[in-house]
Amino acid sequence: MKKLLTFIFIFCLAFLIISAQYINITSPTSGDEWKTGSTYNITWERSGIMHSLVKIRLYSAEGIKVLDIVENTDNNGIYEGWRIPGSLSDGNYNIRVKTIDNGVSSISYTFNITKGVSDETHKLETYRINLELLPGETKTNLWMNQ
Repeated sequence: MKKLLTFIFIFCLAFLIISAQYINITSPTSGDEWKTGSTYNITWERSGIMHSLVKIRLYSAEGIKVLDIVENTDNNGIYEGWRIPGSLSDGNYNIRVKTIDNGVSSISYTFNITKGVSDETHKLETYRINLELLPGETKTNLWMNQ
């Protein structure tokens, strides 16, 4: 009888630990508008014992996978510096964060991506350099492409 009670106790404890696992995406959230060409952080809360790595994917609001944002990154609550490709169409999207063992996952609220800076514009940002002149010199403006 003791063995049975011990087994039941361990089973219940394991169930409580497993059922307490969750990931909750905190950014992006409902109503956010993110722009192509801009950089954003994807953030989430996590609880429970789970795999230490996650994969992050972008889905259309209809549930179709659009792209893999990252195949594996630390499950530490933040993926910093995702630059939204200029090739994405305007529309409603969701982000899914899922442990790489597929044990725990979460889908963000629907948010909007709109056209911002295109990939080409981002590559060709220009910088103006003003030269300090000595008396009698002419002023020259330089434009540099990066």
